[in-house]
Amino acid sequence: MGFRRPAAIVSPESIASILVGILAVVVMAAQVVASPPTTASSSPSPEPTASAAPAAGMPPLIGSSLATILIVNERLAVRAQALGQAIASKKPVADDIATILRLINTEMAVGNEAANRLLNYPPTLSLGEALAAFYAKVGAQNADTLGKSLNNVAAYVDGARKVIRILDGLEALNVRVRAALEAPPSPSPSVGAASPSPASPPSSRPTAPPTAPPSLPPSAAPSGSAPAASQGPLGSELVVNHDFEEGVTGWRLLVTQPASANLAIEPKAGLGGTAAARIDIAVGSEARTGVSLTSAGIHLRQGASYVVSVAVRAAEPREIRVRVAGAGDLTYAARVFTVGTAWTVVSFDLTQIVEDPAAELSLDLGRSSATVWFDNVSLRESPG
Repeated sequence: MGFRRPAAIVSPESIASILVGILAVVVMAAQVVASPPTTASSSPSPEPTASAAPAAGMPPLIGSSLATILIVNERLAVRAQALGQAIASKKPVADDIATILRLINTEMAVGNEAANRLLNYPPTLSLGEALAAFYAKVGAQNADTLGKSLNNVAAYVDGARKVIRILDGLEALNVRVRAALEAPPSPSPSVGAASPSPASPPSSRPTAPPTAPPSLPPSAAPSGSAPAASQGPLGSELVVNHDFEEGVTGWRLLVTQPASANLAIEPKAGLGGTAAARIDIAVGSEARTGVSLTSAGIHLRQGASYVVSVAVRAAEPREIRVRVAGAGDLTYAARVFTVGTAWTVVSFDLTQIVEDPAAELSLDLGRSSATVWFDNVSLRESPG
């Protein structure tokens, strides 16, 4: 099928996401351990607690947890920069700030889980306590801010400033985490009752680290439970009916009153004369999610990198927000783009930090009543 290649817009935040993805791969490869949230249940290592750890070096689960915390903290630093940009705008938007705060909460949930593991290993106990206290402080401030009305923009700006100040303390914690990774502490003499055979750990455990890599892909076990469209080889399309050639199958138009909108499929209105989804908005919404075209049932793998792209045009210049979210109003990534009357491809990258077999891709159309057309809405896993 021949047609002109549309212009492409790549979100500036993509660079940060790519760097974080690279960091995740490098750190995890350096530790040669399994992905942290599934290590406890899926790793074949016979050392579930610190008491069973070798005399020299730390347990793989602790090393994995430290690596995870570094990744989480790098992502939190990126969120702090996004908050700074949001409140530096001439007209800050409370909804945008709230989205970033929820992203921070999502990522801290993973960090908290890893920090709690550190509490079970005496050499990292104090570090785990410091990390848990840090995440709790950020979470408390987020909760206070998110409890305010979205109409109170000043409160959201003030709350964002406080979160940024707290997140300034990330680097000091990262120094401690890196030190623990680079020079793993030996367990104290009182940890473990292996003293009758001090020579046995080095000789009987040399194969423990190599057993971790086979469990690295956390989605292998539950692969049969996800929808067919959410699985497949690297690079396969995860969005059902992504080109709208099957009508509205796999898509829902969510409209919150008093907004009013309608979804229709135009057979020859898309790229190259293919089908396109058209959303006519009779009554707009002040909230971005007031009018939202959504595709659900997408299986996102923890630690995997994805590329999100959407072909879009509008009856007049307007903003759209492309959002990847999970259950409980958790937003994994959201980008706002300004589009015009010509077909344009907008895209960004996402590194998923938690396993989610039922994520959603949403095209948020609030804050404008201009008609919008969509085609080739894509979410694919990339090499990272």
